[in-house]
Amino acid sequence: TFFLNLSINICKEFLALFGCAQMRALFNEERAEEKMDNDMLEAYLFEMNTLLEQIDELVLGSEKAGTFTDEDVNEIFRIMHTIKGSSAMMEYNSLMTVAHRVEDLFFIVREKSMEVIPQELRPELFDLIFQAIDFFRSELEKIEQNEPLAEEDAGAARRRRIARTLGEASGETGEDEG
Repeated sequence: TFFLNLSINICKEFLALFGCAQMRALFNEERAEEKMDNDMLEAYLFEMNTLLEQIDELVLGSEKAGTFTDEDVNEIFRIMHTIKGSSAMMEYNSLMTVAHRVEDLFFIVREKSMEVIPQELRPELFDLIFQAIDFFRSELEKIEQNEPLAEEDAGAARRRRIARTLGEASGETGEDEG
């Protein structure tokens, strides 16, 4: 009952300070912000699902060919850049971080060509991209279900794996990654 009385007293103080019209305006403003947040979330989810469908098709086709074309590399880079930016805007840090690392990988491939990834490591590259896609889909499902997202530590493990793959492709060990 203490908290109930406290809530009633706070409401009475708000009414005394602001009057009924201002109170309604405050509540309407909160509702408008909530609607805007919901609209942004819906747009984010739609965009993410669309991008993940695109990249999934692209990677499946590239896996069959055994390599990525220059066009594929540019498209994956662009998709990851968009996912990174959208996730940062929504403050989904684990999604942003994984997208950023995949974007970094494809930046290197874009700059140096697909030849930077030795033929024997390409199956691992495809597997890595599929794991990233699965991670994004899993996180989106959690967002849709209003569940907590993966901890940053899970993202760190994926980042280390991506860094290790990058290091192997460029001849570095990548063991300093944390």
